[in-house]
Amino acid sequence: MRYPVIALALAASVVLARNPKVPPADWILNNSAQGREFWIAIPPNEVDGYPGQLLELYVTSSYNTEVTLFSAMDGRVIRKPVRAMDITTFSLLNGDLFWTDEIRESETVTQKGIRLSAPQPISVYVLNGKQYTSDGYLALPVNVWGTEYMHLSYYDYEDFGQKRGNGFVVVASEDQTLVQIQLYGKG
Repeated sequence: MRYPVIALALAASVVLARNPKVPPADWILNNSAQGREFWIAIPPNEVDGYPGQLLELYVTSSYNTEVTLFSAMDGRVIRKPVRAMDITTFSLLNGDLFWTDEIRESETVTQKGIRLSAPQPISVYVLNGKQYTSDGYLALPVNVWGTEYMHLSYYDYEDFGQKRGNGFVVVASEDQTLVQIQLYGKG
């Protein structure tokens, strides 16, 4: 049986150029992850209780366009212009995003998906910065999603007396999406 399209939000490292927190627009545009519709999620970074410092979405395009952010959690809609080869930022610092957008729930369905859309192709990068770590990923547009994914992660470890696990987030672009998860190895 085939399942509807899903995407996993996986943490990744990025080598940043000019500004230590924002990759240059030409790097983002040359990554083959451009599209007109993105559904993203903000996976948890660190354990509960560590102070958050930065939550941002970076959007760029090779066209002048407008990006619309829609939050499934609270119905928030924000529109911003995107100038060709510049980076437009949705940020916790200016009230576009909130720490409640971060997925802290485990093994349950939540309504925390964020949709970014634009009339022209855009690229989207997500950053979640906490006191001791930063997580980020390059978002994939809905038009390149597949139906099978493999999540690779490091085993749990104990740090400062706390056991830390790894995981993944599944984001659906359509209601009533069915997901089958097969676990292999330790965990």
